[in-house]
Amino acid sequence: MSELFKNVEKLHNLELYEDLSLLTELHLPNEPSKIFTNDNELDDDQKGFFLCCLANACAEMNNTSQALRHYEMALVYLGNIRQHRLKNRYENVLNSAQIRFLMHKILMLNKEEEEALHCLESIPRTELTPKVLLAMARLCHQLAKPPSQCTRSLFNKRTDAPNTRIVNYFKAIVKDVPEAIYCQSYLLTVGAFKSSQQSPLSTSSKTRGSPSCSVEQSKDFANTFSEASRIWSEAKQLQAKKQYIDAAKILDNPLNGLNLRFLLEQALFYRIAGDQQKALACYQQAHLLDSSNAEGMDTFASLLGTHSNAQQTQRELDLLAHKMVHSNPRRAEAFVVYGWAARHSHRMAEARQFAQRAEQLAQKRGRQRCEALLLKAQLLFDTKRHYKVIVPSI
Repeated sequence: MSELFKNVEKLHNLELYEDLSLLTELHLPNEPSKIFTNDNELDDDQKGFFLCCLANACAEMNNTSQALRHYEMALVYLGNIRQHRLKNRYENVLNSAQIRFLMHKILMLNKEEEEALHCLESIPRTELTPKVLLAMARLCHQLAKPPSQCTRSLFNKRTDAPNTRIVNYFKAIVKDVPEAIYCQSYLLTVGAFKSSQQSPLSTSSKTRGSPSCSVEQSKDFANTFSEASRIWSEAKQLQAKKQYIDAAKILDNPLNGLNLRFLLEQALFYRIAGDQQKALACYQQAHLLDSSNAEGMDTFASLLGTHSNAQQTQRELDLLAHKMVHSNPRRAEAFVVYGWAARHSHRMAEARQFAQRAEQLAQKRGRQRCEALLLKAQLLFDTKRHYKVIVPSI
């Protein structure tokens, strides 16, 4: 068994997963709990690491059920190591946070979001890492349920208070990783960022009792990074106050030149504020700057389809669809673009198919799904309008 362990470790380090899988299939039983039944050569940490190697190989080969079984058995050996305070020479692989993070990724592939979140929440708080906290925040956002009855009166009474759990997860990341601009941007957007605030979820040992880290954490986000980051943070703070036009104007800074991220965010702010022409202009600039970019191009197609003249719309939509086919053919944004192009070519059946596919590919609560639903709504409106025109003439 020790010789097999050495071979498995070598193949795993070389990422030759097919070879690893076949080797173990030829020499070991299929049931993970029976692999080490008659083995007295390997220690518990070696057995746990061995199972992690098998699980990683199964995951790479899309054998998700077997991968989960191996990960679960590895956790059993890890629990035994901790209970009896045994040595763990493979802690970088054989640790609860890493194993459960990999398990959560498999569950996400299987569309089992609630099970994935429960898996991550089973990690001891003292072992939470930034990537685990970010994954938990994303899942909390994805699983957040909208109100069952969202009439206009109820919608107007709703508060915009962010999910407390999500905020705490992001604060924990920011405390340990001041460079985490995405997480800080979220906190700024929801008005929850305070430079001196400490999160009880943060557990990184490098931040405990370290004067240098305390000084670094007290720095304001706007001064921690470059001028571009300062401008970005100011825009996010204005977004939190719903001052979208002011936020867009701040991003229109000539010192930075044309910046794709700034242009996309500007376009979004202008669209929310109702200035569709400026939003359209920003998306056009973004597309010219990087024609391979797919982000925001579904919104660009929507604006083209509803706020431009017919001849210009058809030409630009066809060009945009052509670019998407060659650069991002299978993304949700691309299918929305295909749908708008098909609609303007009066290929309504194809447009509906594209809209349906875009909705399937989009995240449950992402902007891509919103654009897919807007396209479906427009197609439904077109159908009803066409029906009303035909019926009186019969």
